[in-house]
Amino acid sequence: MSSFYDELIPGLASKCWQVHKFGGTSVADANCFLQVAHIIEDQLDINNDVLGPNAKNLAVVVSAMGGKPKVTDLLLEAVRHASMREHDKVDEQLDIVLSKHSECLKILFHKEHAEQERLIKIIKGGLNDIRDILKTVSLMKWQAERISEVVSGFGELWSTQILTALLRMRSNQRLVEKFGSDSISNIVKALTTTSHIHHNYVFLDARRVITIDEDAIKDGAVVWHISEEKFMEIFKEEEAKLGDARDSILCHFIITGYVAINTDGVAVTLKRDG
Repeated sequence: MSSFYDELIPGLASKCWQVHKFGGTSVADANCFLQVAHIIEDQLDINNDVLGPNAKNLAVVVSAMGGKPKVTDLLLEAVRHASMREHDKVDEQLDIVLSKHSECLKILFHKEHAEQERLIKIIKGGLNDIRDILKTVSLMKWQAERISEVVSGFGELWSTQILTALLRMRSNQRLVEKFGSDSISNIVKALTTTSHIHHNYVFLDARRVITIDEDAIKDGAVVWHISEEKFMEIFKEEEAKLGDARDSILCHFIITGYVAINTDGVAVTLKRDG
Protein backbone atom coordinates (compact mmCIF):
# COMPACT_ATOMS: atom_id res chain seq x y z
CA MET A 1 0.00 0.00 0.00
CA SER A 2 1.40 3.41 -0.92
CA SER A 3 1.48 6.16 1.64
CA PHE A 4 1.79 9.92 1.87
CA TYR A 5 5.56 9.46 2.22
CA ASP A 6 5.84 7.19 -0.82
CA GLU A 7 4.16 9.79 -2.97
CA LEU A 8 6.96 12.23 -2.09
CA ILE A 9 9.86 9.76 -2.08
CA PRO A 10 9.17 6.24 -3.35
CA GLY A 11 10.11 3.67 -0.73
CA LEU A 12 10.64 6.08 2.18
CA ALA A 13 7.81 4.57 4.19
CA SER A 14 9.60 1.21 4.14
CA LYS A 15 12.72 2.63 5.78
CA CYS A 16 13.36 1.84 9.41
CA TRP A 17 13.84 4.96 11.53
CA GLN A 18 15.10 5.15 15.08
CA VAL A 19 14.98 8.40 17.07
CA HIS A 20 17.36 9.34 19.90
CA LYS A 21 17.34 12.42 22.14
CA PHE A 22 20.43 13.59 23.99
CA GLY A 23 19.92 16.27 26.62
CA GLY A 24 22.41 18.86 27.78
CA THR A 25 24.05 16.60 30.34
CA SER A 26 24.81 14.11 27.56
CA VAL A 27 26.79 16.77 25.65
CA ALA A 28 28.26 18.68 28.59
CA ASP A 29 31.90 18.34 27.50
CA ALA A 30 34.21 16.58 25.04
CA ASN A 31 34.10 13.24 26.85
CA CYS A 32 30.31 13.35 26.83
CA PHE A 33 30.26 14.03 23.08
CA LEU A 34 32.53 11.01 22.56
CA GLN A 35 30.23 8.83 24.65
CA VAL A 36 27.25 9.96 22.57
CA ALA A 37 29.17 9.13 19.38
CA HIS A 38 29.90 5.63 20.72
CA ILE A 39 26.21 5.12 21.59
CA ILE A 40 25.11 6.15 18.10
CA GLU A 41 27.72 3.94 16.44
CA ASP A 42 26.72 0.98 18.60
CA GLN A 43 23.11 1.46 17.54
CA LEU A 44 24.20 1.41 13.90
CA ASP A 45 26.42 -1.65 14.34
CA ILE A 46 29.15 0.17 12.39
CA ASN A 47 31.38 -2.89 12.25
CA ASN A 48 28.81 -4.64 10.06
CA ASP A 49 29.80 -3.75 6.49
CA VAL A 50 26.75 -5.18 4.74
CA LEU A 51 23.50 -3.30 4.24
CA GLY A 52 21.05 -5.89 5.58
CA PRO A 53 17.31 -5.96 6.28
CA ASN A 54 17.82 -4.56 9.80
CA ALA A 55 19.63 -1.44 8.60
CA LYS A 56 18.12 1.74 10.01
CA ASN A 57 18.25 5.48 9.60
CA LEU A 58 18.74 7.55 12.74
CA ALA A 59 17.26 10.88 13.74
CA VAL A 60 19.31 12.24 16.65
CA VAL A 61 17.99 15.26 18.53
CA VAL A 62 20.59 17.27 20.46
CA SER A 63 20.33 19.86 23.23
CA ALA A 64 22.73 22.70 23.99
CA MET A 65 25.81 21.88 26.05
CA GLY A 66 24.84 21.30 29.67
CA GLY A 67 26.94 20.82 32.76
CA LYS A 68 27.85 23.73 34.99
CA PRO A 69 27.10 26.25 33.71
CA LYS A 70 24.53 25.34 31.06
CA VAL A 71 24.90 27.18 27.77
CA THR A 72 21.18 28.01 27.59
CA ASP A 73 21.31 29.56 31.07
CA LEU A 74 24.37 31.62 30.10
CA LEU A 75 22.61 32.96 27.01
CA LEU A 76 19.45 33.84 28.92
CA GLU A 77 21.53 35.58 31.57
CA ALA A 78 23.22 37.58 28.82
CA VAL A 79 19.79 38.79 27.68
CA ARG A 80 18.86 39.74 31.25
CA HIS A 81 22.08 41.68 31.78
CA ALA A 82 21.64 43.44 28.43
CA SER A 83 18.17 44.62 29.48
CA MET A 84 19.80 46.16 32.59
CA ARG A 85 22.63 47.66 30.48
CA GLU A 86 25.20 45.63 32.41
CA HIS A 87 27.53 45.34 29.43
CA ASP A 88 30.50 43.87 31.31
CA LYS A 89 28.31 41.04 32.60
CA VAL A 90 26.97 40.41 29.08
CA ASP A 91 30.54 40.03 27.83
CA GLU A 92 31.37 37.77 30.77
CA GLN A 93 28.49 35.39 29.98
CA LEU A 94 29.30 35.22 26.27
CA ASP A 95 33.02 34.73 26.94
CA ILE A 96 32.17 31.70 29.09
CA VAL A 97 30.03 30.33 26.25
CA LEU A 98 32.93 30.67 23.80
CA SER A 99 35.43 29.17 26.24
CA LYS A 100 33.17 26.19 26.97
CA HIS A 101 32.84 25.34 23.29
CA SER A 102 36.47 26.09 22.45
CA GLU A 103 37.78 23.73 25.12
CA CYS A 104 35.49 21.00 23.84
CA LEU A 105 36.58 21.47 20.22
CA LYS A 106 40.29 21.44 21.08
CA ILE A 107 39.88 17.95 22.53
CA LEU A 108 37.53 16.49 19.93
CA PHE A 109 39.36 17.83 16.87
CA HIS A 110 42.95 18.04 18.14
CA LYS A 111 44.19 16.41 14.91
CA GLU A 112 41.70 18.16 12.63
CA HIS A 113 42.70 21.80 12.94
CA ALA A 114 40.76 22.95 9.87
CA GLU A 115 37.53 21.44 11.22
CA GLN A 116 38.21 22.90 14.64
CA GLU A 117 38.66 26.35 13.12
CA ARG A 118 35.55 25.98 10.98
CA LEU A 119 33.40 25.24 14.02
CA ILE A 120 34.99 27.99 16.11
CA LYS A 121 34.21 30.43 13.29
CA ILE A 122 30.56 29.32 13.35
CA ILE A 123 30.33 29.82 17.11
CA LYS A 124 32.05 33.22 17.01
CA GLY A 125 29.74 34.27 14.19
CA GLY A 126 26.73 33.27 16.28
CA LEU A 127 28.05 35.20 19.27
CA ASN A 128 28.51 38.28 17.09
CA ASP A 129 24.88 37.92 15.97
CA ILE A 130 23.83 37.65 19.60
CA ARG A 131 25.75 40.80 20.50
CA ASP A 132 23.96 42.66 17.71
CA ILE A 133 20.59 41.46 19.01
CA LEU A 134 21.48 42.45 22.58
CA LYS A 135 22.29 46.01 21.49
CA THR A 136 18.56 46.42 20.81
CA VAL A 137 17.72 44.86 24.18
CA SER A 138 20.08 47.29 25.90
CA LEU A 139 18.77 50.36 24.07
CA MET A 140 15.18 49.50 24.89
CA LYS A 141 15.85 48.05 28.35
CA TRP A 142 13.42 45.35 27.29
CA GLN A 143 13.84 41.63 27.94
CA ALA A 144 11.32 40.48 25.34
CA GLU A 145 10.36 36.81 25.38
CA ARG A 146 10.79 36.54 21.61
CA ILE A 147 14.34 37.87 21.81
CA SER A 148 15.15 35.51 24.67
CA GLU A 149 13.89 32.61 22.57
CA VAL A 150 16.03 33.55 19.57
CA VAL A 151 19.19 34.03 21.65
CA SER A 152 18.77 30.93 23.81
CA GLY A 153 18.34 28.73 20.71
CA PHE A 154 21.91 29.30 19.51
CA GLY A 155 23.25 26.65 21.92
CA GLU A 156 21.44 23.85 20.10
CA LEU A 157 22.75 25.05 16.74
CA TRP A 158 26.34 24.83 17.99
CA SER A 159 26.19 21.51 19.83
CA THR A 160 24.35 19.79 16.98
CA GLN A 161 26.95 20.92 14.46
CA ILE A 162 29.74 19.73 16.77
CA LEU A 163 28.20 16.26 17.09
CA THR A 164 27.57 16.06 13.34
CA ALA A 165 31.19 16.98 12.60
CA LEU A 166 32.46 14.46 15.16
CA LEU A 167 30.40 11.61 13.69
CA ARG A 168 31.44 12.52 10.13
CA MET A 169 35.10 12.63 11.10
CA ARG A 170 34.96 9.22 12.76
CA SER A 171 32.98 7.74 9.86
CA ASN A 172 35.41 9.12 7.26
CA GLN A 173 38.38 7.85 9.23
CA ARG A 174 36.92 4.34 9.11
CA LEU A 175 36.48 4.65 5.34
CA VAL A 176 40.11 5.63 4.88
CA GLU A 177 41.24 2.72 7.05
CA LYS A 178 38.97 0.33 5.17
CA PHE A 179 39.86 1.30 1.62
CA GLY A 180 43.41 2.51 2.21
CA SER A 181 42.80 5.79 0.42
CA ASP A 182 41.94 9.34 1.41
CA SER A 183 40.76 10.19 -2.08
CA ILE A 184 37.03 10.93 -2.07
CA SER A 185 36.60 9.82 -5.68
CA ASN A 186 38.34 6.49 -5.00
CA ILE A 187 36.22 5.88 -1.91
CA VAL A 188 32.97 6.69 -3.74
CA LYS A 189 33.99 4.34 -6.53
CA ALA A 190 34.70 1.59 -3.99
CA LEU A 191 31.31 2.11 -2.34
CA THR A 192 29.49 1.80 -5.67
CA THR A 193 31.31 -1.38 -6.67
CA THR A 194 31.29 -3.27 -3.36
CA SER A 195 28.75 -4.29 -0.73
CA HIS A 196 30.28 -2.04 1.92
CA ILE A 197 28.01 0.35 3.79
CA HIS A 198 28.84 3.92 4.81
CA HIS A 199 27.03 6.13 7.32
CA ASN A 200 26.40 9.74 6.32
CA TYR A 201 25.52 12.28 9.02
CA VAL A 202 23.56 15.41 8.09
CA PHE A 203 23.16 18.48 10.28
CA LEU A 204 19.56 19.64 10.34
CA ASP A 205 18.41 22.92 11.87
CA ALA A 206 14.93 22.02 13.14
CA ARG A 207 13.72 25.48 12.14
CA ARG A 208 13.81 24.21 8.56
CA VAL A 209 11.25 21.55 9.50
CA ILE A 210 9.38 21.90 12.78
CA THR A 211 6.54 24.39 12.29
CA ILE A 212 4.53 25.62 15.27
CA ASP A 213 1.04 27.09 15.35
CA GLU A 214 1.35 29.38 18.37
CA ASP A 215 -2.37 30.14 18.41
CA ALA A 216 -3.44 26.51 18.65
CA ILE A 217 -2.81 26.06 22.37
CA LYS A 218 -1.01 28.00 25.08
CA ASP A 219 2.47 26.65 24.32
CA GLY A 220 1.92 26.11 20.61
CA ALA A 221 1.32 22.93 18.63
CA VAL A 222 3.31 21.30 15.85
CA VAL A 223 1.68 21.58 12.44
CA TRP A 224 2.53 18.03 11.43
CA HIS A 225 1.51 18.02 7.79
CA ILE A 226 3.67 21.07 7.03
CA SER A 227 6.58 19.73 9.10
CA GLU A 228 6.38 16.34 7.39
CA GLU A 229 6.39 17.88 3.92
CA LYS A 230 9.43 19.99 4.79
CA PHE A 231 11.32 16.98 6.12
CA MET A 232 10.51 14.87 3.09
CA GLU A 233 11.84 17.57 0.79
CA ILE A 234 15.09 17.78 2.77
CA PHE A 235 15.44 14.00 2.80
CA LYS A 236 14.94 13.95 -0.95
CA GLU A 237 17.66 16.59 -1.40
CA GLU A 238 20.13 14.66 0.76
CA GLU A 239 19.44 11.40 -1.06
CA ALA A 240 20.10 13.12 -4.38
CA LYS A 241 23.49 14.34 -3.15
CA LEU A 242 24.63 10.74 -2.68
CA GLY A 243 24.45 10.07 -6.41
CA ASP A 244 25.49 6.59 -7.55
CA ALA A 245 26.59 5.64 -4.03
CA ARG A 246 23.13 6.09 -2.47
CA ASP A 247 22.47 2.34 -2.27
CA SER A 248 25.61 1.93 -0.14
CA ILE A 249 25.06 4.88 2.19
CA LEU A 250 22.65 5.29 5.08
CA CYS A 251 21.64 8.88 5.77
CA HIS A 252 21.24 9.97 9.40
CA PHE A 253 19.99 13.36 10.59
CA ILE A 254 21.51 15.14 13.60
CA ILE A 255 18.82 17.62 14.58
CA THR A 256 18.65 20.64 16.85
CA GLY A 257 16.34 20.29 19.82
CA TYR A 258 14.40 23.17 21.39
CA VAL A 259 14.16 25.40 18.31
CA ALA A 260 11.40 25.65 15.73
CA ILE A 261 9.67 28.17 13.48
CA ASN A 262 6.09 29.45 13.61
CA THR A 263 3.60 29.61 10.76
CA ASP A 264 4.69 33.20 10.07
CA GLY A 265 8.30 32.11 9.57
CA VAL A 266 9.53 33.56 12.86
CA ALA A 267 12.05 31.62 14.96
CA VAL A 268 10.58 30.25 18.20
CA THR A 269 11.44 27.58 20.74
CA LEU A 270 9.64 24.58 22.18
CA LYS A 271 10.31 26.06 25.64
CA ARG A 272 12.65 24.47 28.18
CA ASP A 273 12.44 20.66 28.14
CA GLY A 274 10.26 20.94 25.03
